[in-house]
Amino acid sequence: MPFHLVTMANPFTPTERLKAHFRAYALEHAALDMGENRWREEVEVWRIDNEAEEECGYAWWLGRAGEPRVQDISIAVFDQFARLGAGSLALNMFEEQALRRGQVNSNQAETGLRVRIWLARHGFHLFDRERSPFWDRLSDAEYMERSARPVYFRKWFFADTPTMRRPINPQDHCEELHRNSAAVKCPMCMRVYSVNTTDDQEGRICPRCHGSKAFVRALPEARSEAWVEWPIRRVRAGD
Repeated sequence: MPFHLVTMANPFTPTERLKAHFRAYALEHAALDMGENRWREEVEVWRIDNEAEEECGYAWWLGRAGEPRVQDISIAVFDQFARLGAGSLALNMFEEQALRRGQVNSNQAETGLRVRIWLARHGFHLFDRERSPFWDRLSDAEYMERSARPVYFRKWFFADTPTMRRPINPQDHCEELHRNSAAVKCPMCMRVYSVNTTDDQEGRICPRCHGSKAFVRALPEARSEAWVEWPIRRVRAGD
């Protein structure tokens, strides 16, 4: 079902359907000016419509005070339009905006395991995990599945940050390229992780430190290439 985004007037007054969706899913109300029943002017809002111009959901983002490069994003898709691509359309738009603005794109998933898995498939990773001997022994995927607390995700964009890039090194016994899969050593934490063309068409972020991203690309004549990218850290004198 094709969807499109409509930019809403600012300040935005939430519709009755959206307010009902808030109550049903206990979403975050940080964007609301409850005194006037409308959202603060700095909140940018888009309505998600289908071909019939039906109201299918909403997407919005809100900057954090004192952190101009950070935007908290929220996507609310009504039940009858869920799993049809409406949320993915909004998420892609946010990522394109973040790349142009060089911002950090973050989200808080409180709507169940399905949404957590959906965000992970779109390249988001966990941050600010609960720490204890029990939780520390779990992988990110296991933590997502078992934690009953809100799980926070973040996706970094380095649009304005120079990056380093190197091909995998066949001489390094930790790295290997075989057909459309590769084992890559993260240059930030030295952990080896895998990447393939089937599951990671847009690359894969290091599952340990989230500081690098590996890629594999198929080439003609049954060949392939693999490389890893990571941001260059700018260090000021005296740091």
